[in-house]
Amino acid sequence: MRRFVMLLILVAGGAAAAQAPAEQQAAPAPQVEPAAPAPKPEKPKAEKPPVTQSWGNGTIGLLLQGWFTASTDTRFSAAATSPTFKASGANNAGTSTFRLRRAEMSYDGAVAKIVKYRAMIDPTIIQNGPIAVLGDQGHETVTVKDILQDAWVGFLVPWHEVRLGQFKIPLTMEGFGSSGKLDFAERSIMSRTFGDQRDIGLMVLSDKVPYVEYEIALVNGAGKNLYDNSPHKTGVFRVVATPYKGISVGGSAQLGGVYSTSAGRMLHRNRAGVEASVEMYGASLKGEYMGGVDGQANSVNRPSGYYVTGGYRYQNWQGVVRYERYVSDNPTSTEECRAAPNAGTNRCQKNHGIAVGVNYDLEVPHLNGAKLQLDYLNDKDEVQDTTAHEVFLVAQVKF
Repeated sequence: MRRFVMLLILVAGGAAAAQAPAEQQAAPAPQVEPAAPAPKPEKPKAEKPPVTQSWGNGTIGLLLQGWFTASTDTRFSAAATSPTFKASGANNAGTSTFRLRRAEMSYDGAVAKIVKYRAMIDPTIIQNGPIAVLGDQGHETVTVKDILQDAWVGFLVPWHEVRLGQFKIPLTMEGFGSSGKLDFAERSIMSRTFGDQRDIGLMVLSDKVPYVEYEIALVNGAGKNLYDNSPHKTGVFRVVATPYKGISVGGSAQLGGVYSTSAGRMLHRNRAGVEASVEMYGASLKGEYMGGVDGQANSVNRPSGYYVTGGYRYQNWQGVVRYERYVSDNPTSTEECRAAPNAGTNRCQKNHGIAVGVNYDLEVPHLNGAKLQLDYLNDKDEVQDTTAHEVFLVAQVKF
C-alpha cells in the first residue's frame, strides 16, 4: 500500500512539472506599441551642378523672357517717348506684339579660388530680322548690334575682387541689379537712361567689409563693345551701407565724357544720385534719384529722374506699384519745349507715369527665378500732352 501511494505522488509531481512549461509557453506575449514613423526629411535645395572642364569649376546660366506687350499709342515704350516725338494729329490705333525680350546665356568659372571669369551673350538684342550692310565705293560701313554682353576676367585678392574686361557699370541700384529680379517687366526710365549700361574697363568691388559694399570702375566711357578714341577715361563708383538686415542706403556717380569729332572736344557725361531700399515682413519700399550733365555740340543738357516703388509679398504672390518721372533737360520749360525750334528735340523729353503689377513666383526644381508678371502702365508725355496705356505679360525662366 505504501509503495502504491509513493507511486501516485511521483506520477502527480511529474505531470505538474510537465504542465508548467506548457502554460508558460502558451502565455500571450505582452503588447508592444509600434514605433512612430520617422519624419520625412526635407528635400535639400538643388544647387547648380558644375560643368566638366579641363581645369577649375564652371556653371552655365540662362535668363529667358517671353513677352506680350500692347499699347494704345505706338510712340510710347515702357512709359517713355522718343526724344524726337511729335504729335502727328492722325488716329493712332496702337500696337501689340509677342517678342523675346531677353535670352541671356552665360558661363561663369573659377580656377583655384584665385581667378574668376564670365562670358555672356544675348541674341535678342538683334530684333526684327537681318541687319543691313551698307557699302560706299568699296569702303564698307557695317552697323552691327553686338550680342556680347559680359566678358571679363576677375582676380580674387584680400577683401576684394578685381575685374578686367566688359561688364555692367555700377550706376543706379535698379540699373546695376539683375534683369531677372526686377519688380516690373521693365526698369524705370531713369534707370534705363542713366544705368543698365555696359563698358570696357577695370572694376574693383567688395562686399567683405561689414555693413558696406562698394564698386569702383574706370572705363572707356564709349559704351558696350567700343574702344576709346581719346586718352580720357570715365570713372564710376557706387557705395551702399546696410546698417540692418533689409535696409540699405547709398549712392552712385559717374565723372567723364565722350570725345565728339564734330565738336572737336570732350562732351561731359556726369551723373550723381542717391538710393534707398527697405524690405521687411513681406513689404518693400524702394526709391532713387539721379541728375546729370550731358554736353552737346552747342549746349548743355541737365537731365534728371526719380522713381518710388512699393510692394507687398504673400507666399508666391507679390503686388507692386510705382511712380516715376524723367526730364531730359530741367532748365528748358514745358512751354519752351512746345515752341519751335525746341519741339521734338532731345532737350524736351518730359515723361511721368504710374505702374501697377502682379508677380507670381513659380516653384520649379532647379530654377531659382521662374515667374510670371502682369503689368499695367499709365504714361504721360507732358510736352505733347499725350497719354498712353500699356500692358506687359512676361513669362521668365532663370537658372
